[in-house]
Amino acid sequence: MYAIENGSVWVQASPNAAAERASSNNWGNAISPANLARLPDNTLASLGVRRVDLPAQTLPNTYMAVAPGDITPTGDRAAQEWIYADMPLEEARQQCISRITILASQTRRQGVVVQGNKFDTDPEAIDRYSLIGSAMGVGVAYPAGGIPLHCTQVSDGASKRVRLNAAEFSELAQAVAELLVQVADNEDTLLTLAETAADIDAIRAIDIDAVWS
Repeated sequence: MYAIENGSVWVQASPNAAAERASSNNWGNAISPANLARLPDNTLASLGVRRVDLPAQTLPNTYMAVAPGDITPTGDRAAQEWIYADMPLEEARQQCISRITILASQTRRQGVVVQGNKFDTDPEAIDRYSLIGSAMGVGVAYPAGGIPLHCTQVSDGASKRVRLNAAEFSELAQAVAELLVQVADNEDTLLTLAETAADIDAIRAIDIDAVWS
């Protein structure tokens, strides 16, 4: 990125604009953007153009927006400052709500542990458990040989299938239900705080990560 003087201030300039300024200060000898890019810093500076260094953006607080600030010459180069300001309340609210829903979705998918095995709780797995539970609820006999379900053994991370009998499946269903209810409660609590926050500080006060740990 380049900078050129505009009156008493330095402003960002495109390669074409910078090349035009450099050409005008080069006794009318045209300098193309490609050639401009190859010039050393001291030559650029003598032609009224400076390369701009962009410092890392470090937000001093959450829910803040950043905008370009002053460009200040430093030696043969220039440095871009950043201006930080609170983002509009509704933008912060939507960003907060988005983070909450993403964390809730991730937590719903974290799985549950039953008898040393971790079972999936992604939407497909939940549908599978629900279909089995619904069939049992209308009187379909649970298979005598059990139902094979995918899981991961917690002790060594081995992926496998295990056949759950009726009691074991009931334990799994209970664990899944408890997870889903807890996630729904946490999500509702946080969303209510976000939706009713009166100002940006109220948004910042919402500890989104704490309830999922």
